[in-house]
Amino acid sequence: SLKQFGGGIDITSPVERVMVILTEVKKLAPLAENVKVMTDIDWVMEVIKTNKLYSISIETPGSRLGLVDAEVQAWLKVTTESSNDSSGWMDRDLDSYLFERQRKRNAIESTDDESVQEMELNELMPFPPTVKFQLDETLSKIDQWKFDVFRFAEQTGPALALPYMSLKLFYKHDLIRKFELSNRNLKNLFDKLQSGYIKENPYHNATHAADVLQTVHYFIVKACHQHLEDVDILGALLAAIIHDYEHPGVNNSYLQRTKHSKAIRYNDRSILESYHVAAAFTIMLDPEYDVFQNLPEDQYWEVRRTMISMVLATDMTQHFQLLTQLRTKLTAEIFPQPEDCEDK
Repeated sequence: SLKQFGGGIDITSPVERVMVILTEVKKLAPLAENVKVMTDIDWVMEVIKTNKLYSISIETPGSRLGLVDAEVQAWLKVTTESSNDSSGWMDRDLDSYLFERQRKRNAIESTDDESVQEMELNELMPFPPTVKFQLDETLSKIDQWKFDVFRFAEQTGPALALPYMSLKLFYKHDLIRKFELSNRNLKNLFDKLQSGYIKENPYHNATHAADVLQTVHYFIVKACHQHLEDVDILGALLAAIIHDYEHPGVNNSYLQRTKHSKAIRYNDRSILESYHVAAAFTIMLDPEYDVFQNLPEDQYWEVRRTMISMVLATDMTQHFQLLTQLRTKLTAEIFPQPEDCEDK
């Protein structure tokens, strides 16, 4: 219609005309056989199509091989604000300048509860800007099954993985606000529990506890959330955090056969599991580590019941019995029953 109205005049932009010319040039026989020329023309057309005509480019001997210093590229990207490509450089380790700039922007633009919680978490467990940036990238996958707990522990350091994961998830589920928990007492408790996991233990260590904690969170958000109340989530996360506290690296059978004092105390029944729970609750009797101080009594007993039940269920001698019970319940007409603690 515009063509008709304009007397047959094409309405195009200069850049479209340039692209047409370049396309025609590529068809010229002498040039079509020159690989270098064709590659350069393709590059020119790609730059135009992706609106990178004025983006900063660094030419060094290694630039065409992707060897340009990522920090230099990141700095240029932020200072010029001219690149539309945020996928390449942002995936690499960036310097503190980039992180600080983004942090200040977030502080100005975000005033919601999540940003306040993140600020509180940063105050409780501060990290250098570059480490925090890497942690944020890793934790962006915290709701996924393929979350990389080893990368996470490497970034925080082995002594901070469990406390940071614990606080992160307590904030994520908004448990601190909902139950009026002291974030300082939580931090004290999580640090204390972390120190009780024996780092020389090749499996039942604090990284394993952080892994189990993230997995429990995954099942809560992906499958169970609609069946659980906040008090159930509180108990489940705490159970994951304490479930192997002070694990000695041997199993219940060993403790029983050697007549260990723990086997005598717990009558040969779920020895380690009983110890993990009892030892953790003993710590929380100290006001410095008491995270239940503002919980009504009925909620306290519900959380305690959940924690005991979940940790004792990690005794592998109970596995097949529990699995059979679950399969039986799955055949019921209604499962889970909303008010049935065992179903939860």
